[in-house]
Formats: sequence, structure tokens, C-alpha cells
Amino acid sequence: MSEINSAETGRRKKILLVEDESLIAMMESELLESGGYEVITALSGERALEIFAQDQSIDLVLMDIDLGKGIDGAETARRMLALRDVPVVFISSHTEPEILAKTEAITSYGYIVKGSSDTAIFASLNMAFRLHAAHQELLQKTRELENLADNLSDAVKKLMETQKELLAREKKLKETTEHLEATLNSLPDLLFEFDEQGNYLDIRAPNPSLLLRPREELLGRNISEFLPEEVNAVWMAALKEAAEKGIAEVNYSLELASGTHYFEATVARKGENRPGHNVFIALARDITDRIEAQLAQQETEVRFQRLFQAMAEGVAIHRFIFDKHKRPVDYLIVDVNPAFTKHTGIPAAKARGQKASELYGTGEAPYLKEFSEAFNTGTPTSFESYFSPLQRYFRITAFNIGENLLATVFEDITNRKKDEIALKEREERYRLIFENAPLGILQFDENGIITDCNEAFVRIIGSSREALIGFNMLEKVRDEKVIKAVKEALAGRIGYYEGIYHSVTADKATPVRGFFAGIFDRNGKFISGIGTFEDYTERYRTEEALRQSEALLEATFESSVLSFIFLDTEGRVQKFNQIANRRMIDVLGVELKKGEKLVDLLPEKFKATFPSSLQKALEGQVVHVERKIPLPDGQTWVWYDFYLTPVYSTEKELLGVFMQAEDITENKAVEESRADQN
Repeated sequence: MSEINSAETGRRKKILLVEDESLIAMMESELLESGGYEVITALSGERALEIFAQDQSIDLVLMDIDLGKGIDGAETARRMLALRDVPVVFISSHTEPEILAKTEAITSYGYIVKGSSDTAIFASLNMAFRLHAAHQELLQKTRELENLADNLSDAVKKLMETQKELLAREKKLKETTEHLEATLNSLPDLLFEFDEQGNYLDIRAPNPSLLLRPREELLGRNISEFLPEEVNAVWMAALKEAAEKGIAEVNYSLELASGTHYFEATVARKGENRPGHNVFIALARDITDRIEAQLAQQETEVRFQRLFQAMAEGVAIHRFIFDKHKRPVDYLIVDVNPAFTKHTGIPAAKARGQKASELYGTGEAPYLKEFSEAFNTGTPTSFESYFSPLQRYFRITAFNIGENLLATVFEDITNRKKDEIALKEREERYRLIFENAPLGILQFDENGIITDCNEAFVRIIGSSREALIGFNMLEKVRDEKVIKAVKEALAGRIGYYEGIYHSVTADKATPVRGFFAGIFDRNGKFISGIGTFEDYTERYRTEEALRQSEALLEATFESSVLSFIFLDTEGRVQKFNQIANRRMIDVLGVELKKGEKLVDLLPEKFKATFPSSLQKALEGQVVHVERKIPLPDGQTWVWYDFYLTPVYSTEKELLGVFMQAEDITENKAVEESRADQN
């Protein structure tokens, strides 16, 4: 804030803020006033020009580029600078190179990106004031050169007086004239002689390319015929000042064939002030190289400040503290950028000027060994470290920037480190699962070659790990179903295999079931394949025994002379043997159909009693019923013995009713015959 008070008057410096957005203008005005500046606000370029023309005490203009309707910020600044020299700093959200180039063509006092920190804004304003002060200092030095030229003019005057005194001595006068000619020719500056109206009386140009026209065209003619209007005005003002004061200084630039050239000139009046008859000598020096170097330095400083303020990485400038043996023992924090505070939580104001050992509370300056090595060798060093005072991981780069200074650039990699640790833990968990899983697991590459497998897989195959690693499943496996499953995984689908696998690397056949799947990155590129296998030898044997048992039961079921019908809990037919169906057709004239209720197939006279018997069986009773059933011819009768037995699962869940029917007609006939004999 050292630039706030005007050095000339002690008053607060006045800033003209040009911003078309009222809310933004109000916020920026409050910010500037909080920094100690007096602020005048203009909401348009036209209004800004009116205020600027009326108020000669404005010290700086803070100019938005986009000003809505009317003239823009660039044109407004150009018109202001045509009125008088004042530092103009542009502020905008634009960062395009063409916009920057446009503003730099007008003025090079600074460019602030909207959204910059308060510190960055005040730093840019201070820089602008300093640049303007430097420019004023340059003008002062030019005036000093004019005084020097005045002294030179006095010397020339004395020389001319001496020349008059020696007119009679022609030879001596000639030698003196030749000497003076050589002296003037040896000067690198342009030398002009003007009258009071600005007419060229004489010109000496060691480098004629610095003239707008050849010397012969200029002599006897007025400067207004050749110089641009603004440059002509500057020269005429300098001639007027030299007439009054004896000497004047002028700075100007010209567009020559070789490009833009900058000049500083000293104008001295010849002799006493004779209004209307004064003659002037002017020495003009080409200072283009110096100006361009200054502009380049200013541009570099501005770009550095922009980069310094805008970097996402934290930046700190350190100055080493040495012991009596010239060994670094600590370092001061000279400056930090906004990202330093973001990453460390330490305000910049607190960090600046503090010893590192005190700021971080470590007792010893952090990373002093690494920083000292980078400083002493001049070789940048980079490393990653956990910084316990802040409980964060950082990647730090340190490099020597001269004058006992060291710059460090660091980024917070805590999240990345945590991810790496989590990934390592996941990999370890996966490895434990991989090694200890009861299932066989293998990994394979895009060519179907096994790259890793666990011991469970080795046991299932009956081979060795050495024989399996590097085994090409697509080329060496003889089971086409395995090859198909691997290809499915490579194509991004789930491959499935089930069967008795005959090992190629061992003399073993194993009932296995396996799944193959591919792992792909976000772009669909294959990374790795995983296969999992289950040895179901015991289950295979159990299922085989079950199949044999079911086959035996089915044979018994179908070969029996009894009728068997199995009903579900709703009384629907689920299964029956052939003799049951044949007897239903012969006796009742209906055919058994799976899924239909048995009661719907019975004659009407049985429909009333069968549901009651079925319900008793469903309630857990074994129901026994004898029935005399007439055959379809209406003349013949048959007797059947029925048993309805509830059927339960191993978990005691009711599955349905097993119905058994036996033809006992012959038995009944025998019983009736015996009864008749008795």
C-alpha cells in the first residue's frame, strides 16, 4: 500500500474506475477505497472522457475493456492518453493473446484479470504507479541532459567567439574548423539547427536512415511538413521552452522504414533570447534499444506476476540464512503466491518475513538439506514428502534463483497418495483372496496365455505352477468349450465352461465349472482376463448317484401293476404311470392330463366325496377308500382300492399327495362266492 499517497501533495491518490456493470463497479470501488484510494466511477467510455478532461488530479485510470454500448475501453484509453500522460491499467475477464496485444499497443502499465485476488490487484496498481514514476524519472534525466547540452552550447559559443578572434589567422581557423567538423561527425547523435518557426537550418546525420527524408529535402523546410502532428507539437513546445529557458528536453517516436524508433533530444538556444530571431541546436539520440529493453523488462515482470499469482501450484521464494561458516541454517519466506495459502492454510501476510523453522513450528527448517543442495549445486531438485505439520503429502521442486534466493514450487498430492495407499491395500487384499480362495483362479493376457494362477487352480488341474504359467489356452487346450469360453471373455462377454476337463499338462480328468471374464479400460482396451474354476467332483458323483436313483425309481414307477398318481397341494396332476392312465381310460373313459385337477376328470358321483378324501390327506392323514365303479357299458362293475398318502420334503414341507389305486375286482368276486357258499 506504499503507493497510495501522492508524493507531491501528500493527498490520497485518485483512481478513475471505468466499468459499465454497476454492481461490479460498486464492488471494485469499495475494494479500492478499502486500499486507501480515492475513487471516481464512470459507467461508460464517454462519461469517463468527460471526467478525465475536467479533473486534472486523476492519478491512474482502471479501465474495463468491454464497456457495452458506445466506445470500448481501448478507445477510451487512447483518447485519454492523447490529452495527457497518466497510467492506464486494464481490467478484464479476457485472457486471449489478441486482447492483450491490443491493450499493450496502447499502454504497458498493466493488465488485471477479473477474479484476481485483492493482493494481485493492489500489486498491479502499485506496479503501474512505479512504472509511471520511472517514466517521470526518465524525463527528469532527459532534462539533466538538456542542461548538459546547455553547457555544450556555451562551449560552442566560446569556440565561435574564438573563431571570430582568429579570422585573421586563416590557417588556424581552417584547422579549428576541420577539428570541429570531425568532432561533430564523430557524435552518434543527430544534430539539427532550427529557427524559431521550426525550419530546418542545418542537419548532421551520421546515420541517415534515422531521418524521415533525405537531408537535402529537409533543409529550408518546416518540421510540420514531415513530422506527425503530435510529434510536431512536442518539438514546437520544446523550441518555445528553450527560447524562454535556454534549454529543453523532448522525447518522441517515429515510424521509419526500419520500424518504430524512440528518441530523446536536448534543444539549446544559441545565444541570448531574441524573440522571433532565435536559433536552436538540437541533439537527438536514438534510444530504441534502451526503450525496447525497458518495455521487455516491464512485460516480463508483468507476465511473471500474472503467472506467479495464477499458478495452481504453491510458490514460495526463500532467502537463506547462513552461519559464520557460510552454511545455510535456516531460510526466510520472502514471498508466496495465493496458491501457497490454499495448499498450506497459512495466510501470505503471516508467512512473509518469517523463518521457516518458526513458521512451521518444526524447530528446524523443513527440507533444509535438500534445499541447500539445490542452491549449492545450481541443479533443480524434485521430491515427494509427507509434511507432518500440515498432515499433507507434497511434491516439491526447488531451484536456485540467485542472490541467496531459492524458489520452491509445490503441489498437494495428498489425495493421490491416499489413492495409491488404498490401491496398494486393495491389491494386497486381492492377493490374499487370490492365494487363499477355495476356487481355482487364473489370469490371462490378450493372447489367451496364462500369466498367473493360484494353488487351488494348480490342484484342480493336477499340474505345476511352472507348467501352467505361459500356457497358451487358445493353442494348446483340446477342449473346444474352453477355447470358446476364453474367446468370449476376450470379446467382452462372460465365457462359461462346465464339463469333465482333461488336463493337457497332467494326466488328470476333473469335473469343473468355470467362468471367464475380461477386464477393459475406459476406452475398451483389454487389460487382463480372469478365470475362476470350481472342482465339483463330489457334487458330480452325488448327482450321478441321484440320476441313477431317479432312473431306478422311474423304472419301478412305470413297471408297477398298481396305478400311481401324484397330485400337488391344489389337487392338480403332476405325474402318473402308464397303467394309471390306461385304467382311467378303460374305467372312466377319460385321459389323465398333467396340470389338470383330478376332481374335474372324475364322474359326477365321485366329485362330491373325492375332495373330502383329498383334504384329509393334505392335512396329514393316510386315507383308504374302496369304490365299486361301473364301467362305460353300464352292465359291468369293477372294484378299486385307493390310498391317498401325504408327501413331505426333507424340511417337512408338504409337497402333495401320492395316490395309489389297485384293481380288487377278483378279490371281491372270491369274497362274494364264499359268502354265497356259506
